Amino acid sequence: MSYDTERYDIEKLPNQSLAVIQWGVTRNHPGHKCGPLVYQHYAIHFVTKGKGVYQINGKSYSLSRGQGFLIPQNISNIYTADETDPWEYHYATFYGPDADSLVHHAGLDDQHVVFSYPTSPHTLLLLDQIMTCCRENKAKGYDIIGYFLLLMSKLVQCHESEKKETYQASQYLAKAISYIEDHYPYGISINDIARFIGIDRSYLYRIFKSGLNVSPTRYLSDYRLKKAVEMMEKESLSLHEIALSVGFYDVSHFSRAFTPHYGMQPGAYRKMLLKSTDEGEKRSWNTY
Repeated sequence: MSYDTERYDIEKLPNQSLAVIQWGVTRNHPGHKCGPLVYQHYAIHFVTKGKGVYQINGKSYSLSRGQGFLIPQNISNIYTADETDPWEYHYATFYGPDADSLVHHAGLDDQHVVFSYPTSPHTLLLLDQIMTCCRENKAKGYDIIGYFLLLMSKLVQCHESEKKETYQASQYLAKAISYIEDHYPYGISINDIARFIGIDRSYLYRIFKSGLNVSPTRYLSDYRLKKAVEMMEKESLSLHEIALSVGFYDVSHFSRAFTPHYGMQPGAYRKMLLKSTDEGEKRSWNTY
């Protein structure tokens, strides 16, 4: 065998809404591979040492201590220990009417199959306590169910915390965008945006990168350039007026931002824009 495992089969009691029917600890040898296989019940793995790769639904996930993975029902999967630092994990097989709800509230489903869990002494103690209960078998599995629910509650708490953080981040992002739209002409800085929202500059950067895959500095500059292009159609306005009106210090500052973005100098772009507008108007007149 290319792994060592300590496994316990747990008696299912009558009318259980959640049954943990197996618990174990596996210490894998380098490169040990499980699968491809399909489980009829849920299985969940908590990686406590080493590293490995979990493959499911055409995706691969590299996991290590403090992470874990769910094996949903009836989906083919493969999990393989690292060649140099093979993983060790605790695992449970479970099912029942409450299993779907438990998995859902932990933020897991067929498409969200990996998670992080807190490697605090309390969490690691829960894993050890379940093993002790399995070995002693003194309470017909009720103690195992209790500790398993406490363990899963850690995942539920982490998921709820992530949801709250994601919601707050989306609110901050919306507020930042609204502030930019209202104040872009007035020479605002990234510090001004962060101060107005009530967060630090580094967190502002993270929520822009996470939500829009762009830095707040780039977003602000691009928004100003977009507004400048809209103003270029007014021939009565000089480039100097446009630059100052959208929040740039001067034409030189405006040009340095504009040229890389649009591939030409502001003056050349404006000529092209006005020429295109004139030709469009002529075509419209020719249709009459």
